[in-house]
Amino acid sequence: MQPLETITVAEAADVMNIYPRLLRYGLQQGRFPFGFAVKLKNWSYVIYKDKFYEWVEEKVG
Repeated sequence: MQPLETITVAEAADVMNIYPRLLRYGLQQGRFPFGFAVKLKNWSYVIYKDKFYEWVEEKVG
């Protein structure tokens, strides 16, 4: 089983044309279906590449 490909918050925010901070906050709040945030000592973010681009295509059309 291969691990799922991910992209960075900066890459995703650039595609969405928003500030990375806004995307991080949305991931922390569970607002996006393509990734998640976990807080241990600091926040960590995971954005699944395939799910992200499927979501973008759905929103943009």
